[in-house]
Formats: sequence, C-alpha cells, structure tokens
Amino acid sequence: MAWMTAITRNEAARWHASKAARLWSSTVERHALETGPHAPSVDAGDRVLDRLAVESAVAELAHGDRRLLALRYEQDLTYAELAERLGTAEGAAKVRLHRLRRRLRVVLES
Repeated sequence: MAWMTAITRNEAARWHASKAARLWSSTVERHALETGPHAPSVDAGDRVLDRLAVESAVAELAHGDRRLLALRYEQDLTYAELAERLGTAEGAAKVRLHRLRRRLRVVLES
C-alpha cells in the first residue's frame, strides 16, 4: 500500500503540473467568477475519488508493470538500479517506465 500511496502522490503532482490541470483550474476560476460564491471546489471527497481511480488503474496492470512501479516508487530505485534489477539497459528501463506512466495518465484522464 505504501508504493500505491507514493504512485498516487507522484501522479497527482505530475497531473497538477500538467496542462490539463492548468486548464481545469482556469475553468474552475472562470466558473467562480461567473457564479460567485457557489463555485465548485476540490474537497477531500474529490481527492479520495482520484486516489481510488489511481488504485483501480494500477490494479488493472500486468504483474510486471506493477512490479516496475513498486521498484521505482516504493523502493525509490534510480534508473540505473532499476535497470540492474530488471536485467535490462538503463535506457530501456526509462522508456518502459515512461510508457507505463503515459498509459496510466491516459486511463486517468479519460
């Protein structure tokens, strides 16, 4: 569960830094200006739903992909350490992790 929390936190940070988050934020701000004090807000319930969505998306991954995420985020391995553990080149480990995060991002944004 610890690595799931780390993944959720990291993906949330990436999402908040993304263009989609800035667009969403500006939409909420624009709505607040249009509707006054009745604008929607992000509350704990929304964060729980986001976490559940991430947990669900990760649970659907193949065992090897979940292991890759656990090695990177739970054990906080560097790319070099990750590549050594997986028995592959560092570049291959980076690409695999990048593609995995991209797949998760697509699932989470849909």
